[in-house]
Amino acid sequence: MAAAGPKELQKGFIIYLYSRGDLKEENILNSLPEPIKKTIMSTLDIYIEKGRKKGIEEGIEKGIEKAKQDVIENLILRLGLSDKQAADIAEVPVSFIKKVRASLKKKK
Repeated sequence: MAAAGPKELQKGFIIYLYSRGDLKEENILNSLPEPIKKTIMSTLDIYIEKGRKKGIEEGIEKGIEKAKQDVIENLILRLGLSDKQAADIAEVPVSFIKKVRASLKKKK
């Protein structure tokens, strides 16, 4: 493995400061020379974009999970289906149906 160059070390150090330190972003960035500041800002933009994408993916997954739960609640409450019937229709494991039933009992 090749040794890290000065720019990679700078990036790593600044990322470490952000993640571990109580330093505010403005204080760190304002104290850096302009070429280093540009490098760090582009690195930060990459991490911000990755975080945004991960947040969107997690939000979509939670939304899908909530939609499944709503459908299963309707299958149970409105149609009175058994765990097996609801699982077959919703295409989810019976264990998921049991969790939904338990949450319905807590709501009452």
